[in-house]
Amino acid sequence: MMRKDVKVLDKIGKGANGVCYLIESLSSKKMFVMKVISLKKMSSKEKQYVLDEIKIMQKLNHPHIINFISYELTSDNVYIFMEYAKNGSLHEVI
Repeated sequence: MMRKDVKVLDKIGKGANGVCYLIESLSSKKMFVMKVISLKKMSSKEKQYVLDEIKIMQKLNHPHIINFISYELTSDNVYIFMEYAKNGSLHEVI
């Protein structure tokens, strides 16, 4: 999945280093989440932490963990594509 292949529907969250958007795949019409992490103000060590997190996410496979789909890296941002949990976050459920 790539940014050019999706339509942004809504901003669904914001954290210290990134923003999460609800997106729709233009080909499958399925909903996903795109997490955009800005690399502009990060040190090289912090950037490496982000890349290490992606490597870990790629290896995870559990029914109670959101599935990683893919990522796209540019000079300014990393875009992480994940499955969409339509019932909200664990925090919202409890």
